[in-house]
Amino acid sequence: MVALDGTNLTEDLVIATGGWNPAFARVVLIVADEDVALVLVDGNGDGAELELEYWDKGADGWVGGQSNGFGSLGWATGSMNRWDAGSMVCAVGGGAPGETVRIGYDGQVCECAVNQSGLWGFVRKVEHMHFKHQLPELLDEDEIIAEARSKSEASMEIIRDRLRETLQSRRPPTG
Repeated sequence: MVALDGTNLTEDLVIATGGWNPAFARVVLIVADEDVALVLVDGNGDGAELELEYWDKGADGWVGGQSNGFGSLGWATGSMNRWDAGSMVCAVGGGAPGETVRIGYDGQVCECAVNQSGLWGFVRKVEHMHFKHQLPELLDEDEIIAEARSKSEASMEIIRDRLRETLQSRRPPTG
């Protein structure tokens, strides 16, 4: 067995160190910025359920961190999800393979290529770990879709705030 180079975040490293079955799992997206990355894994190889993984690069190389379900490959066609993950801001969307999507972030325009799986991704490392960072914008998004996405994000922010309040109220008193 050949030892994997942990300094490069590759599909082989994700499958081998993530505990995925190499006979079925496939990596459908890897996007990195400096020492943070976002990876989408299709664990069964059928596109029905993707797993989102956050990766960090330390002195010993790339290490997988938190992960959660992300839905199917089909959700992404022509849409975008964006969020603040604390140490990074992220956006993932879909389109026609080979197409280029323009993202605006922090006064810059970034071009994201749609890969062979029909996905594009954007990630930027942020300096301060809090959950109120500026989010990337899809520059060529039509107004109706942008308004619907904005309403959905506002609803999700209300839910996240309620969860934070609930979790804070369950913490044992300190001191």
